[in-house]
Amino acid sequence: MTMQPYPSYKDSGVEWIGEIPEHWIPTKLKRATQFLYGDSLPNESREEGDIPVYGSNGIVGFHSESIATPPCIVVGRKGSFGKVNYSEKNCFPIDTTYFIDENATKQDIRWLYYVLQTLELDVISKDSAVPGLSREDAYEKLIILSPIIEQHSITSFLDAKTGQIDSLIDKKRRLIELLKEQRAAVINQAVTKGLDPNVKMKDSRIEWLGEIPEHWEVRNISRTFRVIGSGTTPKSDKIEYYNGGRVNWVITGDLNDNLLNNSSKKITDKALQDYSTLKIYPSGTLIIAMYGATIGKISLINFEACTNQACCALTDSPYLSDKFTFYWFLSQRQNIINMSFGGGQPNISQDVVRSLKISTPPLPEQLKIVNYLDQKTQQLDNLIEKEKKSIDHLSEYRSALISEAVTGKIDVRNHPTAERKMEGEITA
Repeated sequence: MTMQPYPSYKDSGVEWIGEIPEHWIPTKLKRATQFLYGDSLPNESREEGDIPVYGSNGIVGFHSESIATPPCIVVGRKGSFGKVNYSEKNCFPIDTTYFIDENATKQDIRWLYYVLQTLELDVISKDSAVPGLSREDAYEKLIILSPIIEQHSITSFLDAKTGQIDSLIDKKRRLIELLKEQRAAVINQAVTKGLDPNVKMKDSRIEWLGEIPEHWEVRNISRTFRVIGSGTTPKSDKIEYYNGGRVNWVITGDLNDNLLNNSSKKITDKALQDYSTLKIYPSGTLIIAMYGATIGKISLINFEACTNQACCALTDSPYLSDKFTFYWFLSQRQNIINMSFGGGQPNISQDVVRSLKISTPPLPEQLKIVNYLDQKTQQLDNLIEKEKKSIDHLSEYRSALISEAVTGKIDVRNHPTAERKMEGEITA
């Protein structure tokens, strides 16, 4: 059903909004609602219950009591400031949030939820240390106030349309996960079992590796690579180590589980001279994150570089091709992470990497496996990228549809969902 505009419009007086329905009123957000402050509720003060506790980014736990009645909008005040959540249950917004319930507005709360999504509240911040949303700044935002019965029509229309869009996005996200699982399975099968389904197998004597082709070897990493090393971090307060630097310096945040074509940071020749632990590794070196949030991530660098101390570098093997090594480590990441030690920050260390045993086909077979995987992973990556772009387009369409509805660019009063809502209200 093609949506039509309203019969008549007037100038809103605001360039980015343009014309609005003649009977709608431009006004500031503060004239439509209050932002009520959430309350402090530390983890240790929460009692067992089923009342959702909302932080700036959504539900962060549960409690036995609520301070907001449904329906309720929760807006991030600190941290993920400006993020808008909606609760159809009694809830407890904590002190990093604002909330809107029936005590804060006379407008349709669901309509307000959609309006708030168009106001870009997540770009207003006056606190550089802890990003935050000022209530006074939010109050100054301009909205277009429609009659309450039309607010109901708009929410019914948007609930139906965004529900359809969200359902389609969810399906595409599930498809992406399935494609990623398929990609991982294809890589694992190729680097541990080979490409010949009829090849004779033997026990690798490694529990998590299982059987491998009979003609393959199992080699210790420590005896397979001539160079296994790491790096360090030059003192950050020494500008002579960084300013004007042209030496690639890879950190774990750069690692992308793929070929890496550049480093986000550079250091100077002086840093190399002053730190003997900084070594330049050649193109084709495999870099592995040994600890931190990126533990187990890898990259095959496409340039010469040194690394920080959280990276382990493997290079120069007469037995393994660079790309086969990359695919093998990619397929065995979780098994390698499972060998980590330490509590708060698990660490796989160079010693763990050195102790690994790797299934090793003859070099010509490695090249066949690599060519096969390059082709198959590219096909799957293309499918994944296609679905991601589709999700982006759907998300953009969703945002545009909300904006058009709440600013009156389309008239939804005669949409079937809106008509059903109005009939229910008239009957009631």
